[in-house]
Amino acid sequence: MKQAEIRREEIEKYIFVNEEVQVNELAKQFDVTPETIRSDLAILESKGVLHRTHGGAIIRNSNHETPMEIRKKERTEQKRHISYEAINFVNDDDFVFIDSSSTSFALGRLLRLKKNLTIITNSYDLLEIIANTEHKVIFLGGVYSRLGKRTEGGYTIDMVDTMSYDVAFLGMDGCLNLDGPATTMESALILNKHVIKRSKKVILLSDGTKFTKQGKYQYASFQDFDTIITDILPEGVTITGPDIIQTER
Repeated sequence: MKQAEIRREEIEKYIFVNEEVQVNELAKQFDVTPETIRSDLAILESKGVLHRTHGGAIIRNSNHETPMEIRKKERTEQKRHISYEAINFVNDDDFVFIDSSSTSFALGRLLRLKKNLTIITNSYDLLEIIANTEHKVIFLGGVYSRLGKRTEGGYTIDMVDTMSYDVAFLGMDGCLNLDGPATTMESALILNKHVIKRSKKVILLSDGTKFTKQGKYQYASFQDFDTIITDILPEGVTITGPDIIQTER
């Protein structure tokens, strides 16, 4: 076995144990250049072992959430079609909550089609899109999550609880073996529960792959939603209660 292959096997073992690593840390550990480590990480990412992050990597499917920069690049065409359906549920003058999921993020570019909205979000990426629109924007305060590019925590919840929403758009990380959507992070679970209680209409936006993935923290049942918008429900997945819109039927 070549030395590079041996090193990558050792890196794979190392990241399974540590879950999150830095390039400089690995370069020192294996006595190679940072450029070599970046190449190794790219190969391991292509194998599905890890996600590369700024300056390092995290293990895939660990307790760490997938960075937003990676999630935004996944299934972009499907998310765009989902957002085309979602914008039809927004009326002029609405108070609209949009969470920090990557599918909800795709909706942000279409909000210019509506007039006089009040948009409430904790998503930093979404804020950058809607900041220069004519809409009123309320950005929720709180502790900043670098991986999720959002605010979270007690301050965020406090602000959510001061408003009511005409429509709320929420996403999920998975729901396998559950009767509702779940998130990777506990903080998102709490936020979403509060939003649902204060919303007239709640819509779940999710590409079809999420229905076969596991989620750690279930924040609602599917019956708590008015509508689910997805590209396609995987074979064998059945949901009762909300209306379901599939963009690839």
